[in-house]
Amino acid sequence: MSVVNTPEAQVVRFIDSNNLSKINSASHHYKSPWPMRRHTPYTKTPQSRRIIGKSGHLPRTPPDEALVNDWKLLVNKTWHTYCLTPLYNFSYNPSQLKKYSRHLSAQLKAEANKGTGVGTDEALLDRAVFRVFKGLAVGADDSEAVEVTVTSKRSGSTQTQFNAVLISVEADFDEAEQMKVANDFTRLPLLLVKGPAATTSAVLNFLQTEFDCIIKPLMFCPILKTPPLFLTEDSKKPIELLYSVPEEVKGLQSITMTIEAKDAKILWDRIHEEGSSEVTGEEVAAYIKSLECHFFRHFRVYLAAMKITRIGTTVAFVGHKGKLKILSENQVIHILAYLTELALANTAV
Repeated sequence: MSVVNTPEAQVVRFIDSNNLSKINSASHHYKSPWPMRRHTPYTKTPQSRRIIGKSGHLPRTPPDEALVNDWKLLVNKTWHTYCLTPLYNFSYNPSQLKKYSRHLSAQLKAEANKGTGVGTDEALLDRAVFRVFKGLAVGADDSEAVEVTVTSKRSGSTQTQFNAVLISVEADFDEAEQMKVANDFTRLPLLLVKGPAATTSAVLNFLQTEFDCIIKPLMFCPILKTPPLFLTEDSKKPIELLYSVPEEVKGLQSITMTIEAKDAKILWDRIHEEGSSEVTGEEVAAYIKSLECHFFRHFRVYLAAMKITRIGTTVAFVGHKGKLKILSENQVIHILAYLTELALANTAV
């Protein structure tokens, strides 16, 4: 049988949901490879911790008007995601925030003067600013989010060169975890970063040194296998799954599978336990496996042997290397709540 190389940009679509099969699979377990360190009070995440929070779908809840401006800073931008352990001796006091701003500004300028580079090209660094990012601390255990901004002067105008937001949304800590974190610690387990690689490295080094924390990239392998996170009842655009093809296959780099929104919802309703408010690992595995088996039945291509590198819907695009682009203002809280949960699982020791 001859093999025809499919162009990289080709998208395969199917809309017939009658042949989609329900397949059970073992649940996934994740274990953090991070070493023990003095100020890392998180304990191992319980297996019973829910995957996407209190609801199996994401209702479209309009945000408060007063918070829209801050939330818009997170939407329609490509972020790199990180997880971090609690910040030691961090303070929200305005004078302390100004002190952090001065220290980071001085460090960035010092590195630029040494020629180590912080991604400024011909621009001149202006300053770094720490500020409270309102509207994301919606849970009882959440700390207020913090934004770090680095600006530069170019051609007489000030431009934002770097943004980072330290976040905790609907964090779920049990009593034992609460006891391990003293008043000297601030828990903001999720970090969103947008900016040049050199500036990002300098800012992350500053945060780790200043607040005695550990920062690691947050990979999305688990989230790529949680499509219900991005399914909404009024979603009309298709779900897109991008698979990377093994290097042994010449002439073909990727395969894109697109599932119409209504068919994706029908399949999920068949797999998900009716009336249940939680999503299990078995249900997620069965969902992905059903789509892959359906694809194999039609095209004789075994997608399970490949890696999912991107998933996209009307709500968000995520990549396996930690890239995130939120497209819906109405779903900001729900998406960040799941990512907070994922970040906590990755900071468990």
